[in-house]
Parts: sequence; C-alpha cells; structure tokens
Amino acid sequence: MDRELIAYLDEHFREMSQQMEGLRQEFGGLREETSQKLDELREENRHTRVVVEGLRSDLQLLAEGVMANEEKASVRHAEMILEIEKVKVSIAPYYQNLDQRVSRLEQWADRQGRDAMELIREKFGKR
Repeated sequence: MDRELIAYLDEHFREMSQQMEGLRQEFGGLREETSQKLDELREENRHTRVVVEGLRSDLQLLAEGVMANEEKASVRHAEMILEIEKVKVSIAPYYQNLDQRVSRLEQWADRQGRDAMELIREKFGKR
C-alpha cells in the first residue's frame, strides 16, 4: 500500500478512536447522571410513600372520629325525640278541647254588650 494512504488511514482511525473515546466518556457521564437521577427519584418515591401512608393513617383516624360523632348524634337525636314526646304528653291535658274552649270564649265575647232579650230570641227563636 501507498505510504500516504497508510498515513491517511492511520490518521483517520486515530481520529475515530479519539471520537469513540469521547463518546465513551460522554456515555459514562450520562450513565452516572442518569443513575443519580434514578436514585433521587427512588428517594422521592420512598418519601412520597411514607407521606401517603401517614395520610392514610390520618384519614383512618378522621373516619373513626366521624363515625363516633355520628353514633353520638344518633343517640342524642333519639334522646331528644323521647324528651319531646314526654313534653307533648305532659302538656296534652292543658290543650285538650282547646278549640271548644276558644269557641266558647269567642261566643261569650260576642255576647258582651248586646241586649239580653235579643240574645234570648236568637237562642230560642222568635215566639
């Protein structure tokens, strides 16, 4: 082979070897950077899981509190209904025949100031 060709090819292969070495270094850097990012993501993922687990625990406590309050409210509601019924029973005698009593008072008020003879005629009719 020609010396010039050999020199050209040697130079060309040397440049390619340098370029490949540069690429290897770049890939090595990218691999290290990617590995660091992956480690960071794993750490963030672990931290997020811990936070989520804490939130689950808090949510469970909240749900238990809501259920306890619901039970207390139901018991209190039943007690209030019972008390209202007791009040109704205790005041019922005072309001029995209330309409009849009010009607009598209204009739009495209507008769006040009217002529007694006129009232007798109204009640027993004209004779």
